[in-house]
Amino acid sequence: MVYLDGASLTIEDVIAVAERAETVQLSATAIERMNTSRRKVDDALSGVAPVYALNTGVGLLANIRLADSEIEAMQVNLIRSHCCGVGTPLSEPVVRGMMLIRANVLAKGHSGIRPIVGERICDLLNHQITPIVPSRGSVGASGDLAPLAHMALVLIGEGQAEYQGEVLPGRVCLERAGFRALGVQATVTGKGVVAYDELDDDFAAETVLIVDSTDGQPLSPNQGPLRLVVPGDKRQARWVRMLKSITIVNLSSNPPSN
Repeated sequence: MVYLDGASLTIEDVIAVAERAETVQLSATAIERMNTSRRKVDDALSGVAPVYALNTGVGLLANIRLADSEIEAMQVNLIRSHCCGVGTPLSEPVVRGMMLIRANVLAKGHSGIRPIVGERICDLLNHQITPIVPSRGSVGASGDLAPLAHMALVLIGEGQAEYQGEVLPGRVCLERAGFRALGVQATVTGKGVVAYDELDDDFAAETVLIVDSTDGQPLSPNQGPLRLVVPGDKRQARWVRMLKSITIVNLSSNPPSN
């Protein structure tokens, strides 16, 4: 059993859970810290003051105060909108390692998230429910957001996951394992990076361009920042300039399947 307290996770623990299906659980101290930080989020939500990403929009909409009835929908849409990954899915051990490290980060108690979210990630690991996470894609400067969004999609009963040798809708996997999809509540998003030492050069060399979904055209350098966020930025910049064509998939009218 690996107990997650946000401080003592080792590389050996990650390998044991990712590759050998060692069971995992949040420690009592971690749950206590998470409850403490969650109360601060609940207190903020109960007030009238706008609090970024809790009761406001994000990015350019940061100054827009949401009605109470809109907050849950905004949180769900944040997850869906970040599910922009493409390409061959990451292997099961990589996804399991990512899930474990994320649960350990949440166990630190700094994000304001409910303990049930960390516990449910542990449940997925213990029941070997592995979200399907595409291997290509990032969101701006936060390269982990797209993969983690695909993981979170399964927690709310959407997306797809592998369970008992089958790739199934996330909700079906949860139901077969005896779990219910989590409701979404406002939280403060933390950032993390999952490092995997066997990624090949082709993975590191590829870059995903963010496109303007209103007309399906890629942003040119003078329309907005082009940010390259994995090692080898200069080399990738030369690679991007050498591209002769780009295949663009407009996802604006195709939300992730339930």
